[in-house]
Amino acid sequence: MAHVADGVPVRAASYLSAPKLFSLALVVATIIPFFSGGIGWATGKTPYFPLQATITFLATIHVPLTVYLLFDPRIRETMRQKPVGLILVPIAIFAACILVFVVTAKGKEDGTASFLVYFSIFVMSWNLWHFGKQNIGVYSFFRSAQNQSGMLAIEKKLILVGSTLGVLTTFAIVGDYYIKQFASKENFDLLTYATAS
Repeated sequence: MAHVADGVPVRAASYLSAPKLFSLALVVATIIPFFSGGIGWATGKTPYFPLQATITFLATIHVPLTVYLLFDPRIRETMRQKPVGLILVPIAIFAACILVFVVTAKGKEDGTASFLVYFSIFVMSWNLWHFGKQNIGVYSFFRSAQNQSGMLAIEKKLILVGSTLGVLTTFAIVGDYYIKQFASKENFDLLTYATAS
């Protein structure tokens, strides 16, 4: 189907330019997890339907997919210049996570893996902060796709506040889950008091 603009036929598809599609994809990717999580919150259980499966799949593969960056010579050069921060530290973090889960496997079965609880809360808190900080870059891309100026200072601060609130909810929501899963026989009075306050 074609329209006429200034006497020149224009296909309808041309209205969906790359920047607009990019912006639309960001909005959809932002809304879907809230929609899926909202259903779980409202029903008291996490529904495992195609949408949830898609979110899980994308969440699982998005990190390994960054291997494509190694095909960029500029990134390879940056990695050669900063091998500790960009190569050794990520490998060390990955190894530490595996080590913690291996060492605490018996305690997890016995319901006494208190260290795993604290470690998991720390990792989840860091992840939420990390994802929140990523939103600064994502929003910058969004504004750029809309041909807008750089991000306003208040917008950046609001994103950081949201990230902080996300970290704080880890203790109240995720912490209780980890205690029940990994260390139900242990005493977490201090943590319970902190989450109840």
